[in-house]
Amino acid sequence: MIRHAWSSSQYDIVQPNTARVSTRVMGDTILAYKLARRAPDLIIRPNVAAFRLLDFLRASAILRAADPVKAEVKARLAAMLQA
Repeated sequence: MIRHAWSSSQYDIVQPNTARVSTRVMGDTILAYKLARRAPDLIIRPNVAAFRLLDFLRASAILRAADPVKAEVKARLAAMLQA
């Protein structure tokens, strides 16, 4: 494992995964910029950290991993619609 002074545990760099890590860093940076520029009324962030970008065939597992946030989303959306 290669570590640099600027790396964090979230973005540990392993040589074969450099492209994946750089894509993730770039995506996180773009998302942070967009959220700072214009925050959405509702943001949904299920815990899907165990999945990778090209896990298309694991869609049912990804949806099951998102189940715990359904109740929170429904409650917040209902409150927004009633306001």
